[in-house]
Amino acid sequence: MPEKMARSPLGSHLRLASVLQEGQKNPEYSGQIVSHQGDPGSIRDQAVPQVHRTRLGANIFGKPAVRRLAQLGRGGMSLQQTSAPQPMVPALRALYQPFAPYAYAFMRFCVGATIVPHGYTKLFQGAVAPAAGMISKLGLEPAVAWAYFVGGVEFFGGILLAIGLLTRLVAAMLVVEFAVIVFAVKSAAGFFAFKGGFELELLLGLLCLAIFFKGGGRLSVDHAIGKEL
Repeated sequence: MPEKMARSPLGSHLRLASVLQEGQKNPEYSGQIVSHQGDPGSIRDQAVPQVHRTRLGANIFGKPAVRRLAQLGRGGMSLQQTSAPQPMVPALRALYQPFAPYAYAFMRFCVGATIVPHGYTKLFQGAVAPAAGMISKLGLEPAVAWAYFVGGVEFFGGILLAIGLLTRLVAAMLVVEFAVIVFAVKSAAGFFAFKGGFELELLLGLLCLAIFFKGGGRLSVDHAIGKEL
């Protein structure tokens, strides 16, 4: 009975399964299935090649991808560093590399801090009246209420943007504001800021758009609380 079972199709499949199972337990193990010619259901005139242990992530040479990553990481250099452009002056790497993880948070903070004073003057220094006059020309009424709203978006929104809280919501609101200023208020004055143009508003609007897509980032209150829009 065991001999008949070994020569049956079921026996062939069981043999193959045991070889594969043993190959996973022992990487040095190799098995081979010899065909039984003339037996119905057996693997005719073919021999299954030696089955070696394979693991998820192994490459065609049998080396795990993890080992490859470890080799790339030798010398204290990460995979990202090895693929990055090499500095023309290698000594400069020590200057900017420690600060690179903080670059985005620094940029986001600077954008928010730049916007805050514009809202502060509207809310606390009487600049709401000129803002209301400009808003009334756009046909938005009540203009004074809109001016206070814009001042609040700039002041409180700038603070939230700087610390990275509700980052995407605030960034979206600021993008809309700067788009209105660029296209509806200052477009006739041209690009350059010294001629009353939209240079600054365009720059801040594009930066806020980039922040909207990126979010708060690793160094933000959104990341600290684990929630964001």
